[in-house]
Amino acid sequence: MTRRLLLYLFFALTFTSCDDEKPEMTETEKTRRDSLYLVVRQYYGNGDLVNAEKVIDSFTAFNDNDFDYFNAKAKIKYNMGKLPEALLLINRALKIHPLHGESLVLKSSALMGLHYEDSSLIYLNKAIMLNPTNTGYLMARMRINLDREIPTLVIDDAIACIRIDPANRAAYLSASSKAKLLAGDTLGALGDCDTILKYKPNDIFGNGQKGFLLFYIRQYSEAIKYFDKTIEMTPNNGELFLFRASAKGYLKNKAGSCDDLEKAILLENPEALKYVDRCEDYFKAHGKKFTIKTDTVYERQQPNSKQI
Repeated sequence: MTRRLLLYLFFALTFTSCDDEKPEMTETEKTRRDSLYLVVRQYYGNGDLVNAEKVIDSFTAFNDNDFDYFNAKAKIKYNMGKLPEALLLINRALKIHPLHGESLVLKSSALMGLHYEDSSLIYLNKAIMLNPTNTGYLMARMRINLDREIPTLVIDDAIACIRIDPANRAAYLSASSKAKLLAGDTLGALGDCDTILKYKPNDIFGNGQKGFLLFYIRQYSEAIKYFDKTIEMTPNNGELFLFRASAKGYLKNKAGSCDDLEKAILLENPEALKYVDRCEDYFKAHGKKFTIKTDTVYERQQPNSKQI
């Protein structure tokens, strides 16, 4: 009986071992696979995700340990917005290389897109533990913590990024400024904007954010200067025209305010139509008429809101 059992175990283990063996890729197969990956990368690099997906869908994983296949396909599916599919592929890739930083971050991003914020942070934190000086990973965590409204963590990561990569301090100070504003530290947020503009005088975020912050502390004339500069660089930003219209309204510049409101409306800023009644006489005198779309509900002007 014992001998029969041993023989059974021997054959069971032998056949299991044979089933688990993965064939080696031949030189011909490897050459073909490398050529296909090159085509995928070219499509992917040019932003042609549809053809990149077609090519990578045209072949299958060589075996269960084909990390490159699962990782490349996951990136394409993720960028096409197919997050559940991407997540399944990322899991396959991480099963092979559980400490691959790029895959951990990709899984974090997919989970965030599916609104699993806590799980997303777990994988992003793993990637950062493995790559503590990767500012891209730290910036991703800053964005998550801004969404979660935890400004102290954003500021800590911004400081770390500036220490690691001072040449790109403007990007990190932008996040820090947003976090300080979120924490109610308007002067601190303004200080970050001043530092950005010291190193990059034409920085779009620095100028625009400083304009918004000066507007909030009611320094309307100064705010308009920064709105002017930002609008020169981004003339299709309806929000900037709306804020400048409001600042001019507070300064009793009715014509300038209404002209900016018109520009905000023409740039299809949804907030702008709330204030049409404030310029109704001006628009009428100049033969202009703006109506609220019937399929959209807009709130009416509320107390303490923007002044036009």
